[in-house]
Amino acid sequence: MSETTTSFLSAAQIAALATVPTVPSAPSAPAAPSAPVAPSAPVAPSAPVAPTAPVAPAAPVAPTAPVAPTVDDAATAQVASILDATASASSAPTAPSAPGMPTEPVTAAIATAIATSAVQQSASDQSGSGAATADSTDASASGIPVAPTPPQVPASIAALLAGETGSTPASTTPTTSSGSSTPSSSTSSGSGASQSTSGGTSGGTSASLAPPTAPTIPASVLATLAALDAGSGTSTVSAGASSGVSYSPVSGESGNPFSTAIQTGANAALQASAAANGGTPSLVAYDPTSGTPPAVGAGQVGYVDVTDGNLGTGSLALPGGVTLVDDTATQAATISGANGDGQVVRGSYGNLAFYAGTGSGVFLADGTFNPDPADHATPAYTNNLFAAPTVGGGNWVVSTGPGNDTIVAGSGAMSIAAGGGNNQVFLGSGNDLVASTGNDTIQGGSGTATISASANNVLLSGGQGALTFFNGSGASTVLGGTGAATMVGGTGRLTLFAGGGGGKFFGGTGGDNTLVAGSGNITLAGGGNANTYVGGSGNNLIAMSGSADAAFAGSGNSTIFGGSGAEVMTGGQGSDLMMLGSGDTQVHAGTGNETVFGGTGTNETFAGSGDMLMIEGSGNSTFYSGSSNAEVFGGSGSDLYAFVNGQGGGNDLIVGFKAGTDHLSLQGYGAAGVAAAETQAATGVGGNTVINLSDGTQITLVGVSGLSSSSFV
Repeated sequence: MSETTTSFLSAAQIAALATVPTVPSAPSAPAAPSAPVAPSAPVAPSAPVAPTAPVAPAAPVAPTAPVAPTVDDAATAQVASILDATASASSAPTAPSAPGMPTEPVTAAIATAIATSAVQQSASDQSGSGAATADSTDASASGIPVAPTPPQVPASIAALLAGETGSTPASTTPTTSSGSSTPSSSTSSGSGASQSTSGGTSGGTSASLAPPTAPTIPASVLATLAALDAGSGTSTVSAGASSGVSYSPVSGESGNPFSTAIQTGANAALQASAAANGGTPSLVAYDPTSGTPPAVGAGQVGYVDVTDGNLGTGSLALPGGVTLVDDTATQAATISGANGDGQVVRGSYGNLAFYAGTGSGVFLADGTFNPDPADHATPAYTNNLFAAPTVGGGNWVVSTGPGNDTIVAGSGAMSIAAGGGNNQVFLGSGNDLVASTGNDTIQGGSGTATISASANNVLLSGGQGALTFFNGSGASTVLGGTGAATMVGGTGRLTLFAGGGGGKFFGGTGGDNTLVAGSGNITLAGGGNANTYVGGSGNNLIAMSGSADAAFAGSGNSTIFGGSGAEVMTGGQGSDLMMLGSGDTQVHAGTGNETVFGGTGTNETFAGSGDMLMIEGSGNSTFYSGSSNAEVFGGSGSDLYAFVNGQGGGNDLIVGFKAGTDHLSLQGYGAAGVAAAETQAATGVGGNTVINLSDGTQITLVGVSGLSSSSFV
């Protein structure tokens, strides 16, 4: 390790763990005004007196538009601070980068295709294959906007959503599609996370966006650990004792993120021995070829230098009393550790596999130990294994170098500085800290873990324990587990498949993040542009960020906050609340009930099969009626309300229609249907305008007593 960072977590990272505001509840839709009560028929007078004329019923009062829910200022600032913190999350400890990075891991290019058709800013720019042919009876001389066909949800995302309920949601299957693409992905297992991404084909039918397979501990490692736990570890040699040995203290770890813990652990045994011997430690050297176990007395420290000459067949089981172990052999060595505390194990020129006992200590195979610089100008890039017992293990600091290493954490608390190679790290049941600088594959365990990456690409699989991950500038993929999780994307790119534990997930500021929720309650917040969010079966809070973002609500209840750029929001099967931002936004309602608050941009909203409450904002809006009931409160912009024959059938109540500014568009109803609608609109009913269309759609303009034909386009 050669960096100078000495702290594991930065202040920005700690700030990123702040609590995210609670999901606001969707406001209840106001009840539609009751129909006026028909007056009673006049009673015939008994005398020849003229009957009293019946009194006309009072016009119903238009309902008041609900106020959009707001996030309080403190909570808003908190979310902003967390998103800002992603820019500095990579200040977590770093280690030297591996020479020659492998290809990037599985990432989300699918937002690129969605961005192509993310927002159709003007309905007149589209041709609607699902709408009737525009003819002289449906289109005025000024040109009628034709309903655009919503972009198809990519097949990969539809498959993810279908997996929650066993069938494809109706909201994810529009009739046609503009071009979209999804990535095909492959993840190779082995000693490291060699990962690649390739582009898909258009049409949303490319390879599915599926999580890669989580790694497993190699069977040979498990077998060795099981044998050691059972006390059946074997050794080809025993250990003998000698004296008068010199020991080179641990050095060269100043740039290690766990340098303080390394120095403390490496010096503990020597300091204790020095205190017992008048300031000078007493070491007892081992000769593995003698066959006689060493006699290590009180105040003494056992030491062995494993060489090509005394390693035998390459396997060594250390007897009790051995504390300091230097592996200076050039051949591969397998060493089973003793059970004492304060152990220090250093590797140098050959591959080293070390199976820790029940003790604790420091394992260094990171290229800082070079006992023979005359013959070895630079340390070799070795491939090493560290494995701790799954039961009764101690606490270790583990630091590896640029080789491809495997680390099995076990039951103790681990501080792991994985080097710059392609590494596999299997966390255990303790509280683990990991500084990842290689293209690493990390499997979470049942304990609590905090992982920090630098510029590398990480494939992380969550376990049963709580997990916190800070990505750096690389492209990382996370598979959520059953434990609660917090993920911060850093300046890179994050692909997330959340599990059942829920949590808070923030995409990297580089954009192009894909965040897929699971079954737990979850917060998804993007960074940069071109992000894709997919809600799960839990309660979802989605905060969109820049331009060309796309959010798909799942089967749970979702609250979606729009950002500042062009975006697409697609509803799901749950009850969804959508808060549009300042960018141009396209909203596609799902099968659940939807509440939509318009923003300041130009918006298009397609109602679905669930009931909808729409409160338009200050931007210009286009509303396309669906098959269920809708209540729409007009905004201050110029609004268009479009009805397409065969796609409606519900009762649509429009409050705040501005004659001369807002317009109605009837598509596919033919000349007779449009003429009939204009005739109905010409005369009000009780202070309102009611229009009944041939497909069963009823339009009520509250507070508008009659419309001229100029209000139809």
